[in-house]
Amino acid sequence: MTGQDLVSASLRKIGVLASGETADSASSTDALNELNRMLATWSTEGLLVYSKVRETFTLSGGLGSYSMGTGATFDTTRPIKIVDAAISISGLEYRMRIITVDEYARVTLKGLQGIPGYLYPEGTYPNETLNFYPVPTTGYTFVCYSWKPLASVASTNSTVSLPPGYEDALVYNLAVRLAPEYGKSLDPVVAETALATKASIKRINSKPQFLYADNALVQMGANGRPMSITAFNSGDF
Repeated sequence: MTGQDLVSASLRKIGVLASGETADSASSTDALNELNRMLATWSTEGLLVYSKVRETFTLSGGLGSYSMGTGATFDTTRPIKIVDAAISISGLEYRMRIITVDEYARVTLKGLQGIPGYLYPEGTYPNETLNFYPVPTTGYTFVCYSWKPLASVASTNSTVSLPPGYEDALVYNLAVRLAPEYGKSLDPVVAETALATKASIKRINSKPQFLYADNALVQMGANGRPMSITAFNSGDF
């Protein structure tokens, strides 16, 4: 399916086009812009992002802050959200804790060097800013797991390539967004299908959640079984 196929199908769903008709240039451009705005919004909904990306980057000794994005220090697509992070040493990944601005503000000696155990993403735009604590002493490998934005559709001639289920969801949900612009009353079937197809994608992308605890936080009993988990104290910084 091309961008043209997609926007024309959406316009047919709301009765702007008849069966077999294709949108003209002006209508196609408007609809494509609306489609890309919708994709940008969907990118912020974790369960509509069909994959989490694993990337690796090399840190520099003595440098604790890095930019991440197109043309940045970590040259890649700016992530919507970093969901996990680790430092890789000799093939082993040591998980980092992603902290908030309040937690990072409590760090009194931000220049302390060592193996980074904490990551504070500032949320800056257009490039993300990542702060590592402690500051790396050498060129460790940073492993980043993140949501990336769903790719926009560059033109009406571009091929839209997404996993099964997305095509219908895009057509019907774009129709819902376009209807008010054309003064069209939305067919209840179109509205219901838009909701249903979007919900189906979220279900298939849903992953089970597991509770993990660092061994250092687990108090062991005399029988060798874990008794309790010690609460993390942000004041320990």
